[in-house]
Amino acid sequence: MAAQGNLKARLAVDAMIYQVAKEIGALAAALDGEVDGIVLTGGVAYSASLVEQLTRKVRFIAPLYLRPGEHEIEALLAAALRVMNGEEQAKEYAGGAA
Repeated sequence: MAAQGNLKARLAVDAMIYQVAKEIGALAAALDGEVDGIVLTGGVAYSASLVEQLTRKVRFIAPLYLRPGEHEIEALLAAALRVMNGEEQAKEYAGGAA
């Protein structure tokens, strides 16, 4: 929609790029600037425009690598199978806001 000129969609995409760039910068600071690479995953990695805009904002930190696709379900399944097969111990996370 943004590519077709929809102003609201363009603003939403620009805001997302801005926020992702801020988070990358914050994490780079937490790592004392010692960042080997930035990996962009998921469906957004398929968007050449988004990748180009984000790369312009963060390329001074480290190279950007793409791993497009949604592999979260496969990763969750593989982890669950490792726990069920006794290859890995399940982790328990406590606390957090409800």
